[in-house]
Amino acid sequence: MDPRHRELAEIALRAAGGDYGLALAGGYAVREHGMGDRPSGDVDLFTDWQRRADFPAAADLVIEALTDHGFLVHVVARADTFARLLISRVDEPDAKPQKMELAADWRAHPPVALSVGPVLHPDDAVGNKMAALYGLHSPATSSTSMPYSPVAAIRAISSSG
Repeated sequence: MDPRHRELAEIALRAAGGDYGLALAGGYAVREHGMGDRPSGDVDLFTDWQRRADFPAAADLVIEALTDHGFLVHVVARADTFARLLISRVDEPDAKPQKMELAADWRAHPPVALSVGPVLHPDDAVGNKMAALYGLHSPATSSTSMPYSPVAAIRAISSSG
């Protein structure tokens, strides 16, 4: 995991992982479970859809915690169950901002406690990646920005077990 992303994830998960159910999601969740090592361009943190009413408070806590740790947080988009943040250090204003996405999403299992903090259960991490891949490559979208490598890594691990 990119050290900058790990720091951001750890701060956010300490702030809202326990009380609000945020967990590391996306490519880093897949990676933390040993399924591939593809770098990720952002930090994804999701809470359970059943806790979506708490999402605004969780997002506020994450923003506050990052600010308290010396980061500038620019809220690019925010809705009831989604927020996209661009984050940079106060003392490095010219550095490339790091992207973090917070969301409420369905999950089947409780998160798993790993060194970074709560991480989506492997089944949910894989399901989440497959849903993202389907959305990016469906006929309704013409995006091909997500390579198939996370899926290839998941298939390789699942077929070897």
